[in-house]
Amino acid sequence: METVKVITSKGELQGKKVSSKVGGVFYSFQGIPYAKPPVGPLRFKPPEPPEPWTGVRDASKEEAVTSHFVLSLFQPPEPPEPWTGPPEPPEPWTGVRDASKEGAVTPHIVIDLFQPPEPPEPWTGVRDASKEGAISPQIHMILQSYSGEEDCLFLNVYTPQWPVSRLKPVMVWIHGGGFETGSGFLNLDGSDVSANNGLRDQVMALTWVNKNISKFGGDPDNVTIFGESAGGASVHYLLLAPSAKGLFHKAIAQSGSALIPICHLSSSVSTQRAFRLGQALGCETKDPQHLADFLRTVPAEKIVLAHRKGLSKEERQHLMTIPFSTTEEFGSDAFIPGDPVKLMKEGRFHKVPFITGVTSAEGKLALSDVFRSIDLSKIEKNFHNVVPYNMRHKLGTQRCKEIAEKLRKFYFENKPLTEETLEEFVAMQSDLIFNHGFYKTVTLQVERSNSPIYTYEYDHKKPAQLDMYPTGPEHIPGSCHAEELFFMFRNVYLSTDYEPDSADDRVRTYIIKFWTNFAKTGVLTSSVSRPRIYSGEEFVDLIANRRHIGPLYLPHARQKPRDAPPPGLCLHVPPIGILVPF
Repeated sequence: METVKVITSKGELQGKKVSSKVGGVFYSFQGIPYAKPPVGPLRFKPPEPPEPWTGVRDASKEEAVTSHFVLSLFQPPEPPEPWTGPPEPPEPWTGVRDASKEGAVTPHIVIDLFQPPEPPEPWTGVRDASKEGAISPQIHMILQSYSGEEDCLFLNVYTPQWPVSRLKPVMVWIHGGGFETGSGFLNLDGSDVSANNGLRDQVMALTWVNKNISKFGGDPDNVTIFGESAGGASVHYLLLAPSAKGLFHKAIAQSGSALIPICHLSSSVSTQRAFRLGQALGCETKDPQHLADFLRTVPAEKIVLAHRKGLSKEERQHLMTIPFSTTEEFGSDAFIPGDPVKLMKEGRFHKVPFITGVTSAEGKLALSDVFRSIDLSKIEKNFHNVVPYNMRHKLGTQRCKEIAEKLRKFYFENKPLTEETLEEFVAMQSDLIFNHGFYKTVTLQVERSNSPIYTYEYDHKKPAQLDMYPTGPEHIPGSCHAEELFFMFRNVYLSTDYEPDSADDRVRTYIIKFWTNFAKTGVLTSSVSRPRIYSGEEFVDLIANRRHIGPLYLPHARQKPRDAPPPGLCLHVPPIGILVPF
């Protein structure tokens, strides 16, 4: 293994030279600490900068990851691997730190140690950065097995050039996972637990990038953040966060928005869930600080395995409910200083070039193998309770029943929910969970920003080699949530090697070209298409050939299954008022 060394603000790292599967070469530095380990008294607290180290730290392997951020220097011959965790600027170290290994991921949802991240301690010597770090304590969403470590605030850097000749654009990937896998969002009003630590970690990581990425050949003044699902919502939250100002210059939010109803909890609801979690773990108390102290003594694995017990019996009836998510905050140190909709209406967000979009059948996720325990007859029987949850209305009220009937009439033409009406169910779930929040984000941002805004819809038939990926019934048309990721990154479980010049290979080329060209210039250009910026009347058409990435036509809501528009046609449809009244 050929190794390379770099000196960062905290110490020296040793990475490695890697050959890509397409015949190129890149340089990998993994498991780099960007914050102190969120353990002991730092559990559930904001991140702090890491301590410096002495000597050389091995960065040739991955360490544990929390939020699975991937710091991808521009034009890596092969897509980078993501990483995750709650951050604060690291402390300097002495000597060369080995950066040939990666770190680990943060504890699942509730385990961000309840504190904002702190900078890491410095080290002495050379740190091995040839391996990845540990992932945070979590349950794998597909394998359903527990893994991870609390010491997981690490990131990976991949660069196509060594030694550094000129600075290149930087792309920082924020992974998804429903704010459950690889992130931490416990909130407990009246205690020393800080809310939204998973987001604070991201700012800590971006702070590390700002201070150190030039040592790897990256331009700290040309950083693009991009993410999918909860990662896409995180990108949008960072657009709203004052503490993230100046740390990035472009943004891409895939299938995620801060305005998605299930992504944002009131402080009272999140606190109630924390107390239910405490009760499930054996702590009967009404004192929030006592509960916080108790939770710091509980092994991370127990918290992860019990975290869904924070939901009430009523809340557990709903599909895809996130027990602990981003939370409203108050006070001068609030990460998001107000309601996201209000902030957008007032123009209080970072006005940078922005790409955002969805897949053509996001709601198929609700019918995927992961959620296939869904009982359609039970949903049909409790239709008036299950659906309105996504609209923040109190269950069981007359208003809920009225809205449920409107939804049934609009999507199902008053037909019952059965196997025969699954396509209508998918359309409704797509709108309720993803599309309306996306649409609202775009319309509000266009009103208050002069920066370029591009929208897209991803619609490409999944290749047979990805059939193991649970994307719901195949007879329902459209691309499921997260399907585009198989054309952006390699996968450790499924083959993403596509036949040269096949439709799949071209889709991968198009996506990577669009995203990387945007990261370079802030303008969405490619040799395969000339997209138009949203004008208020129509959305941009990313790729005119609908077999690859089609034009955007939203919302999905319709009374009959829609026909695909002609290639290149972009339609602007008014929002549906009954969905999520803001």
